[in-house]
Amino acid sequence: MLFDVDRGNLIGNFQFRFCSEWMLSFFQELLIRVSTQVEMTSLLTGKVTEMLLKSRLTLAAMVVALGFAGTACTDDEPKTEEPVGPAAGSEPMPADPMPASSAVSTEPVYFAFDDFSLNSSAQSILSRLGDELKANQTAVIQIEGHCDERGSIEYNLALGERRAQSVKKFLTDIGIDPARLSIISYGEEKPAAEGTGESVWSRNRRAEFVITRN
Repeated sequence: MLFDVDRGNLIGNFQFRFCSEWMLSFFQELLIRVSTQVEMTSLLTGKVTEMLLKSRLTLAAMVVALGFAGTACTDDEPKTEEPVGPAAGSEPMPADPMPASSAVSTEPVYFAFDDFSLNSSAQSILSRLGDELKANQTAVIQIEGHCDERGSIEYNLALGERRAQSVKKFLTDIGIDPARLSIISYGEEKPAAEGTGESVWSRNRRAEFVITRN
């Protein structure tokens, strides 16, 4: 009877120890697994955080780069203006006549009938004109020869040219550069006065001046 009791105690003790050791082993293994899971979770969390941080840095760098690129694209490049010149083959525009208030006089000189010589009055006017041209070195002059209505058109054109040439020679002789002097004859085409009679004809036998600048 005593043996049965002792055996029962031994079995009970053995079962208790076995259960205790199994439970201890179970909990130890569970703790190891939990610790491993925690470590893996921490590792994964760190990796994810690192990846997110790198992604944010990369995204920020891309935004900055795009900002610089946009600024470079929107900057206006300086435009080079090309000088505007006359079209190829076009003739230069004639110089505009100087205003009447110019320092250069445009007083006409007059001639006798069928004559191209310069009288004393004409020479005095041309001397003053020469002085004014010397004082205004940029001025150039066109000399226009005119006639009254008597005579043929051809004859008066030739006479008007001789009158303009006579004026040009006088100005050249007193020191005016001939390159600044040009001549043209209108004959009887542009009368200063209309009508007949010596009072009208004497006003039409003349040389007039158009002053221009270079």
